[in-house]
Amino acid sequence: MEKTQDLSFIGKLKNYFNKNSSLVTLMIATVVMVIVGWVTQEAFMTPGNWSSIMTALSAVGTMGAGLTVSMLLGGLDVSQYSILAFAGMLFGVMVSPKWWGLPFWVGCIGCLIVGLVGGLVNAFLVCKLRIIPVIATTASQFIWRGFAYILTNNTYISLIKVDPGITYLSSGKILGISVNFYIMLAAFVFVWFILKYSTFGRKVFAIGANIRAAYLSGIKVNKVRTQAYLFGGVFAGIGAIMTCCLLSSSMPSTGAGLQMDVSAGVILGGLSIAGGKGDVIGTFFGLLFLQILANIFTLNNINSYWQMVCKGVVLVVAIWLDVLRGGRGYN
Repeated sequence: MEKTQDLSFIGKLKNYFNKNSSLVTLMIATVVMVIVGWVTQEAFMTPGNWSSIMTALSAVGTMGAGLTVSMLLGGLDVSQYSILAFAGMLFGVMVSPKWWGLPFWVGCIGCLIVGLVGGLVNAFLVCKLRIIPVIATTASQFIWRGFAYILTNNTYISLIKVDPGITYLSSGKILGISVNFYIMLAAFVFVWFILKYSTFGRKVFAIGANIRAAYLSGIKVNKVRTQAYLFGGVFAGIGAIMTCCLLSSSMPSTGAGLQMDVSAGVILGGLSIAGGKGDVIGTFFGLLFLQILANIFTLNNINSYWQMVCKGVVLVVAIWLDVLRGGRGYN
């Protein structure tokens, strides 16, 4: 006998949970983490602290939005922070009066160009040289990090009072929240729209789900892959602008040791490493969860070594959950 669809509120709630169990579980975990922060530290729920959380989330969240696109194809991309570091150093060189002294907007274009080139390099390594994504992007991260140090011979560049645009992105707020947070939200909305409503988005999911079937159906796999890696690179370039402005400086060591932070948030948000499953809403909550966790650690004066241990545990749990959801585990 054919089952009838339960149209009651409880039935709809159950259907939604079944379809979005990873996201719902993560949202519940985030609420629990907020309660833990509230109980353990009075300052946690203050507007100032939440403004700090949103500000800290902005750059990594922007990178996460772009990374979601490339990771939906399958495989890890760990090059974003290194692309960000080199783009940030170039930005500092371009706008600092002690170096080239160019306008703020020219420095922003420079960051975006670095992001585009970074995405193209990753696409070339994966599509043309046929290197496994995690190996290819590990190699490119060393390249870009090296260039970041070489560009100024490991010299720190101060951007304090260099340009009104930098000052605005550094301290400008709308409704008490950093302007950078709204830039991040715009990035998430843009990627969400592209993945959900564009032909490109459907091709990304198709390739991630079954690359051979996608190829046989006429999809130009390498073209879509290249476009996806360009997303990751460009959003890393945007993240570089935001990071340099927030720190009022350019440093070649920016993001060193944090290569897996963005990927961990994306995977925690329900994206399958095997590809074909995931969305930017999950990515947002995955990265928000990690940022809240880091904030609680900081407020409670828990040293950075334990934070590293906790990040490792969270990453293991995220990947394990991916395996349980049907991702390809090791056999």
